[in-house]
Amino acid sequence: MRKRKQIGLRAMSTILAAVLLMAGMSTANLPIRDMSVSAKTLAELQDERQANEAKIAEKQKKLDSLQSNMNENEQYQKTLKEKIALQQENLDIVSEELKRIGTSISETEDAIAQAEDDITVMEADIAIGLDEFKMRLRAMYVQGNDSLASALVGATDFYDLLSKYELMSRVANHDNDLVNTLKDKLETCNEKKAQLEKQQESLSKQQSDQQAKKDEFSAALMDLQDTYSETSDAQEQMEREKESLNADVSTLEKQNAELDAEEAEIKAAIAKAAEEQKRKEEEARKQKEAAEAAAAAQRQQEAQQQQQQ
Repeated sequence: MRKRKQIGLRAMSTILAAVLLMAGMSTANLPIRDMSVSAKTLAELQDERQANEAKIAEKQKKLDSLQSNMNENEQYQKTLKEKIALQQENLDIVSEELKRIGTSISETEDAIAQAEDDITVMEADIAIGLDEFKMRLRAMYVQGNDSLASALVGATDFYDLLSKYELMSRVANHDNDLVNTLKDKLETCNEKKAQLEKQQESLSKQQSDQQAKKDEFSAALMDLQDTYSETSDAQEQMEREKESLNADVSTLEKQNAELDAEEAEIKAAIAKAAEEQKRKEEEARKQKEAAEAAAAAQRQQEAQQQQQQ
């Protein structure tokens, strides 16, 4: 009876030790499997983050190139502004010159009109003087030399004769002087008119030249303004592209931050699982030692009992 009881105790000790060993092995294997899954997920996260960092580097490269282009474009726009300002100054100068020439042409036209009026008056005076002179000559011709002879014969003495002859000569000379004076004035007016017309022609040529310059400057200014408008459109396009790239970079950085947070959680979980596995391994070790000690004690007890028998 006692022998059967000893066999039963020994069997129970063996079963207990086996159960403890299996329990320790089971708890030790489970965290290892979980850690393997977590490590694989962590590797995938790291790959995804590296891919994002590569995309960020690529977009940053584009941003740097774009910023360089924008800086060059801004410098080009600055130069264009300076050229536009200078061209506008040239255009203002030409416009002012055209205004001055226009005023001179208007004044010259008025002077020509006045000269033409003066010439008309002088021509009328000359015509009147000539008509009067012709009438006197016609009267003297009709009267013949008798009238002149009678006037001279009627002189009382030589001095009277000289005085009458001198008087008649003065009348004739007065008419000649009047006609000559009017003719001189007419020639002067004609010369002045010719000079004014030549001046007007010169002013008209200057006006034409200045107008051509104005048209040239206006066309150049328009081209500069069109170019500046194009650079402004290009600058706006680059600004939009820059905003888009910055938004992409922000999105990728946000994704990386989320991946970092998730990676940190996974690492924390791995560390916690490792700690838990260590604790379970330690517990299993202790259970194993306890089982082995119990089995040794059982064997010692059985040996003592056998010796007593």
